[in-house]
Amino acid sequence: MLVQQNTLALLHTFESTARHLSFTRAAEEMNLTQGAISHRIRHLEGLLGFRLFIRLTRKLELTEEGARLLATLSHSLRQINEEIEDIRAQDLRGTLHVGVAPTLGLNWLMPRLPRFQQRWPGLNVMMRVRAGAVDFNEERVDLAIYYGATRCSDLHRELLMEERLIPVCSPAYAERLGLLRDPVRLAEACFIHASESTDVQQLFSE
Repeated sequence: MLVQQNTLALLHTFESTARHLSFTRAAEEMNLTQGAISHRIRHLEGLLGFRLFIRLTRKLELTEEGARLLATLSHSLRQINEEIEDIRAQDLRGTLHVGVAPTLGLNWLMPRLPRFQQRWPGLNVMMRVRAGAVDFNEERVDLAIYYGATRCSDLHRELLMEERLIPVCSPAYAERLGLLRDPVRLAEACFIHASESTDVQQLFSE
């Protein structure tokens, strides 16, 4: 049986090294020297009584025993992290105001709300549905999910997904506008918009 003292530190070192398959990257992640990482791994292997890595010239490979230990350890760490997040979530209380575009709110956000509220039961989610971008200075919104690539220095942004826009029309309209002969004329087409934005015309005119 492993000696309890420093066991968690050794296992943490192994998990980081096995995930990166690199002493160097594990050292950077844990703010240790490469030599310290290597020493910890050798010490752990000595305590376990079997090798965890195959040390090649320029890379590491997991042994069969190392792969088994990594799978178990990763699962356990994931459960621990999820439990910690659940405990922290109990302290979240109040109302979260979310701005969202209509289609995105209906097709993407709403199906995910039940799971979100199961995890954070103390939060009451209020959706503010609108087609255009949200004005954080004028509207009571804590976060917003919307289309666009506008950069604001005072806001934090995260890319959730990318979208492809495909224009469609009837064959008769395409023929009348001459789109088959000159696709550039798509910029002159009459588009049906969900908002007042003219981004589509500007995109095709470029």
